[in-house]
Amino acid sequence: DITYAGSRNKVYHVTQDLRELLPEECPDLRWRTCAIVGNSGTLMFGKFGAEIDKHDMIYRFNQAPTDAFSEQVGSRTTFESLNAKFAHELQAEDPDWLWRDPRASYIFFEPLKLKEAYTEIRRRHKGVQTYMFSPAFAYTEIR
Repeated sequence: DITYAGSRNKVYHVTQDLRELLPEECPDLRWRTCAIVGNSGTLMFGKFGAEIDKHDMIYRFNQAPTDAFSEQVGSRTTFESLNAKFAHELQAEDPDWLWRDPRASYIFFEPLKLKEAYTEIRRRHKGVQTYMFSPAFAYTEIR
């Protein structure tokens, strides 16, 4: 095991299975413009879809639907963050899972809580691009 001294003085063990799935280097992903789209119902009061879809990168959260609401929220998704609830739905192959077309890349927002789910999802869905937030980054950003 590789030990990571993470947030709040906890020690987490990264198993060799998980270690083998992690990239050697952090991907260098950059875009000229981005839209970060929440999943609030208040988006339904406007027609922001065309403006959102103009961006190079579009980041969404937790399976917020787009198909029936593209005029309001756009139709494109580059990245979608998944909290524990949605990561476990993907892991369980929930029949109601909203696969994006084209496929979005998934970012696991609670990486240490989801390390087993992440490992299983990576093995089960080889064609799906997945990332994990660094625990140090996630902790710093929510403090």
